[in-house]
Formats: sequence, C-alpha cells, structure tokens
Amino acid sequence: MQISPSAYVASSSTVFGSVQIGQNSYMGFGSVINGLQNPIRIGANTKVGENSVLETNVLGNDEAYPVSLTIGNDVNI
Repeated sequence: MQISPSAYVASSSTVFGSVQIGQNSYMGFGSVINGLQNPIRIGANTKVGENSVLETNVLGNDEAYPVSLTIGNDVNI
C-alpha cells in the first residue's frame, strides 16, 4: 500500500491490499478501497466521495482486458 503523505484518508475509510493513492487526493468518510484481488491505483488530485466502494471482482489477468482498477488525475467520484 502506498499513500501519498499529502493525500487525505478519512478516519472511517478502509484501505487495504495493493492500493496506491496519489498526492492531494481525498478518500471520503466511509469509503472502502479494496485492493486484495487486483491492484487499485488512484491518481493525483482525485476525490473518492463518501461511502464509495472501489474493488475489482475478477481474479487473474487477461492481457486484452486487465483487471486492475486505475483512476487518473483530477477525477471526482
């Protein structure tokens, strides 16, 4: 797990597994970022709103359709 020092992760958020959170990003209250099955990458300046759940539900990897979850920079969810 890699969380930028400038990112804000609310005290009631749950972040676990293979997760990267970029600089100046915000994980809202009650959000869940589940990187146990596949990696989750969240870019810089990105807001994941309150009670959001981010996860993948497929094990494995297919070259044509990767199963990791990537959210770019300056995104609001």
